[in-house]
Amino acid sequence: MTERLHLSPKHRAVIEALLRKHLPGVEVWAYGSRVNGRSHDGSDLDLLLRGPGLQEIPVGQVADFEDAVRDSSIPFLVETRDWARLPERFHREIQRGYVVLVDGGRDQFERRRSAGSDVWRETVLGDLIDISHGFAFKGHFICDEPQGDVLLTPGNFAIGGGFKADKFKYYSGPVPDDFVLSEGDLIVSMTDLSKQSDTLGYPAFVPVC
Repeated sequence: MTERLHLSPKHRAVIEALLRKHLPGVEVWAYGSRVNGRSHDGSDLDLLLRGPGLQEIPVGQVADFEDAVRDSSIPFLVETRDWARLPERFHREIQRGYVVLVDGGRDQFERRRSAGSDVWRETVLGDLIDISHGFAFKGHFICDEPQGDVLLTPGNFAIGGGFKADKFKYYSGPVPDDFVLSEGDLIVSMTDLSKQSDTLGYPAFVPVC
């Protein structure tokens, strides 16, 4: 196994969320060019699916995941293979280099601890995320009726953190590309004009639709 994976945190978050939604209990490995250092930004992502007890995963269940990926914000092809349907020689080849995306039954912390490896890894925050501040949206383009783009506001943050998918505002004016959000993006409320300021500083993830 390796810890190297050429995949942005944003895209990884979307893919992991879709895997947990459509393939619960399935351990998922990434392998191929995005692990062995031979990839570029548009390279396919190869995923190996290891079902509970290493039994075959229903084809329809895998198809639902693949359809969800195609309908998501992921800009490259994601290829899946079922461990139980592959010949033994492919097992050995994949085991030479892979990264565990979803551990099936245990979280990443528990898996690494049980394997005897270091739990914490020191890194620079800027290597993992890109941070953007808010944008001054013009008031005359904002409305309550569904037209244009959905405009996320402090009203979309739940008290204590999390995303609220109600009371949407809409924006029909131009929006800079840097302020167009994708599934899995982390947003933080930096403005709260309510008397209690009870959502100020709380985070939420843009949900997977």
